Amino acid sequence: MRNLKFSLLVVLFLELLIFSFQSISAPLDRNPRGRGQYTEYLPKRGFPFTFQVNSFGTDSTINFFKHEIITKAKCQELYRFIFEERYNATFPAFNRNEIYKKSLKAKLAAFIYMMGLKYNSISKLVEPLPDYGDPIREQYATEALTILKDIKITNVRGWYFNGIDRQRYRAFELLNYLQAYDYLKTAKSVLQNESLDSETAIKEKIMDFTYELHAAANNPTMSYDRNNNISLIVASAVGTSAIFFANEGAGRLQIQRHPERWAHAAHAYITKTLFEGQVTNDEGPMLNKDGVTFYGEGSHYFTYAWQSMLVFMKTYYRAKGIESLTDGSDPGGREYNPCKLCSKVKTESYNSKNYQNLYKGYIESLDQKGWHPALDDTWIPEMRFAPLLILGDNRYTPYFKDFDSLTNFDYKKLDFDGPGERGSRAFEADVLLTQFKRHFEGKPSIVNYPLAGYTVLSEPKLYVNLNCERANMIKGGFHEHGDVSNIEIRAGQDLKPMVIDPYFFGQDGWKIKGDVDKGSSHNCILVDGDGPHPKDMAESSFGRKNDDWIKPDGSKYTYYTLQAKVNYWNRFSQWNMRTAITRKLSVFSGSYFSYIIIEDDITNNSISKNDIVFKLNGNGLEAEGNFYLRDNNQSAIWS
Repeated sequence: MRNLKFSLLVVLFLELLIFSFQSISAPLDRNPRGRGQYTEYLPKRGFPFTFQVNSFGTDSTINFFKHEIITKAKCQELYRFIFEERYNATFPAFNRNEIYKKSLKAKLAAFIYMMGLKYNSISKLVEPLPDYGDPIREQYATEALTILKDIKITNVRGWYFNGIDRQRYRAFELLNYLQAYDYLKTAKSVLQNESLDSETAIKEKIMDFTYELHAAANNPTMSYDRNNNISLIVASAVGTSAIFFANEGAGRLQIQRHPERWAHAAHAYITKTLFEGQVTNDEGPMLNKDGVTFYGEGSHYFTYAWQSMLVFMKTYYRAKGIESLTDGSDPGGREYNPCKLCSKVKTESYNSKNYQNLYKGYIESLDQKGWHPALDDTWIPEMRFAPLLILGDNRYTPYFKDFDSLTNFDYKKLDFDGPGERGSRAFEADVLLTQFKRHFEGKPSIVNYPLAGYTVLSEPKLYVNLNCERANMIKGGFHEHGDVSNIEIRAGQDLKPMVIDPYFFGQDGWKIKGDVDKGSSHNCILVDGDGPHPKDMAESSFGRKNDDWIKPDGSKYTYYTLQAKVNYWNRFSQWNMRTAITRKLSVFSGSYFSYIIIEDDITNNSISKNDIVFKLNGNGLEAEGNFYLRDNNQSAIWS
């Protein structure tokens, strides 16, 4: 056994760009046993997502939102996005692979029609459209209706819904169809406008579409069985449709066409994915419970799944008369049998403490610009996750303080894209129909959340993330990397990435996920060429603010400590510990320079030659920057 200890001193020039240092069990209810057992998962009648009876039941509500859009600068900018850059977007062709984009066009046309507003590119103002019945106004309804009437199902059943990738596209498509229908339905029912023609035919097409998606997903190895972000996306779309058409379906011969069956699948697979996991293949739940948590597949897959989950949860609660996703008024805890051979599933309330802990864990992992860390299969796109705004509670958004007080808003267009495929989902309309009830409550400068799997320091000019994954945080399936103890550092006025995770490299990062999933690709310690395994996890972690450090010249530094204890285990047996590492970061944060001392205390039980390598990936090339080795090559300064 050998005990090794060494340090690396990194001096960060905060205003400069730096360069590199090389260094569910069985699917649900396939054997249905009759109707009527799951009706508590549906409202007594269908409700639209946007404006239902009570708080959203009169034209004064629409007038309120119209006034907000016309008078508030940020709302005007969002509406400009919708009118010029979303609705007027052109696509090469509306072929079958592009239909999810066509469905988005239907949603936005219906939204413009319902709101009765246009953006004038000459005056650069949002202005009213003519009243209902005027051809200028009706063209938007006509365009939305044309797309809805053209929903194809019969001739494409064999391949259009088959396969998990197609099913997630169909889920995005279905949600867009539902919201387009909702906006048109609202214009008719709330404003007493009669221009929603072919309503019955459209409703039948959307319900048939939902059935085809549900039936295809409810097969072995398909979406429901994935127990990951795709399970959540498809379940959310099917569940949203169940709420819309809760009072439909009676008399249909196929029992799986009944909305209560869709609701049953939606609630069950969401619960399975997030809180129970798959017993058969060691895929655990994606969340840790009873503490601040994170999503096991990483930041990107959380945002990718939640773009659909938020719509479903909001629809579900509005239909049940619950206004807020954050007030804890729904106790959850309903039980049912997912299938004849399965144990009971207990639902989790969508505004439970566990969900609130998830939002808190996500938000406090972000840097001060609202960008997430590049953990596991997560890259860092130049966007924040704006759809969280539709929660209506600014405690849980990366948009700080009041929405209309946002600065540097002009380049935030991508923030409102659904994560992943551009044009599959867009959230400007959803956000514009949200009334924010609170201000952001502030982010602490340093946090340590063992169940969330990280320790983070987040200041205006410095961001440090130490990966401390534990428990269910290593259950991310093939998205999981061997990156426990990985370090990520961003610094400067613009928080430019300095010490980066290899998966950082932009939207095309997914192409290299199979090349960088090993611990040897991350900012970790290698022992005989091998770093942490994806199943290795932190034993413990902490992060704290210490007393300020004052240098002899009188300059003051804020002093933080981040630490994680990590075990590397024998690859063939999780019984024999191979290496134990204590990684400690001492951070001295100043107004211009910040100092980070990285100390790794290593206890190595390996019987081989015991080579120890310190890996650190920088943002650039040594030859292109100012790079200095010092202290017998044990530390470096670069800028």
